Amino acid sequence: MAGDGLTWDAPTQHVQVRLAATAGNGLTIGSDGGLWAAQAGTSCSAVQDALAGAWGRGLVWDAGSRLVNVRISSDAGNRVRYGTDGGLYAGAPSPGPWTLLGSGPLLNGWTLGSPAPRWRRLTDGLIQWSGRLVAGTKTANTVMVTLPAGTTPTTTMRFMLAATKVATTVSMANIEVTTTQLRFAGQLGNCATVSLDQLRYYID
Repeated sequence: MAGDGLTWDAPTQHVQVRLAATAGNGLTIGSDGGLWAAQAGTSCSAVQDALAGAWGRGLVWDAGSRLVNVRISSDAGNRVRYGTDGGLYAGAPSPGPWTLLGSGPLLNGWTLGSPAPRWRRLTDGLIQWSGRLVAGTKTANTVMVTLPAGTTPTTTMRFMLAATKVATTVSMANIEVTTTQLRFAGQLGNCATVSLDQLRYYID
């Protein structure tokens, strides 16, 4: 009556599972009377340890907690941190102190206006300017200012900045920021002063 994998137990008058006598058989009867075999293969911990060095940029394996975490750069000025909820958080960049431009870097008849030009650097590398310059020579590519150390970008950029017209109405000035200078590149109207309040650029 009993086929493969089964056997007839005459004393109990029951059909039972028949375990093979083959060497290495890991199948047994568990404490609850069911079939049981030990879990085979590599353990989860072994797999985790094997992958510990395989995480890419921005990830790191924490052997203590056995978790993969985001790796926060230790570079100076980094604002990224873990927030109170465990997520990544970067607060608003902190501005440095304002520095007055002074008249030393001014060239080609350009002079300090009112309010006086000044600049500051934020922790994320943004340079902010404010104040006014009084127009000097206004031909294309005229150097207005030699940029102070700490304000020089790595590429040349152009900005349209508000200006006061020689008459009364508002004009616009096309200003070029190079890796060493501020240059007058053109104008709409006839500029008398140029506002630096919207001059902002990154240097990193």
